[in-house]
Amino acid sequence: PGGTANLMSLELGIPRDLAQAAVVALSERSKMRAIDIGQAGDNYFILRVGFGFSGKKVEATSREMKDRFGVLAYTIGAIKAIKETDVINWKLTLDGERQEFEGFALLVDNAGTFGVKGLSHSSKVRIDDGLLDVIVVRDIGFLSVYSIGASIADLQPDASTFRHWQAREIEIESEPPSLINGDGEIWGETPVSIRILPGAVKVIVPEEYNSKEK
Repeated sequence: PGGTANLMSLELGIPRDLAQAAVVALSERSKMRAIDIGQAGDNYFILRVGFGFSGKKVEATSREMKDRFGVLAYTIGAIKAIKETDVINWKLTLDGERQEFEGFALLVDNAGTFGVKGLSHSSKVRIDDGLLDVIVVRDIGFLSVYSIGASIADLQPDASTFRHWQAREIEIESEPPSLINGDGEIWGETPVSIRILPGAVKVIVPEEYNSKEK
């Protein structure tokens, strides 16, 4: 664990405390897990790639803010981004099938964790299923929050505000072009091609790690 939010350590059950994480790495009781990796253009990601609001949020969150405020810096960046993000027309090709939607944000998730244990866009998001989860949030108001909550609870989300697909190969175009946020870094603008690399990385995890495999 070493990032600003340490989301992957939470995803895999690895302690955020460095000494405790070292114990996991050295323990004979620890397990080896093969997890998926995403590729966006020439870049690789382990958590997610975000567009629209997500890209604006990262652009507004400087290294100085992270050093000073830690994970709170992203909240500050989000407040700035809300004022600057307009609705975007997304043109998606998901495993060869075309989709077109307007939305405030687009996410391509490999992992579901958002910093709170058990909180995810959807209970279907798994880091070892060989699939990417594509999520369009069509507005950022109360209805979108409700829809995400409904998806977490395995209820039917409101399609007017929240759409969710799964795919292995994804083409993303947008009008206007959108910043690409890959695991907290800006990787240029759309268009971009994204694909999943199943089981590409092996990670040592605690003995009690609860696999998300189906």
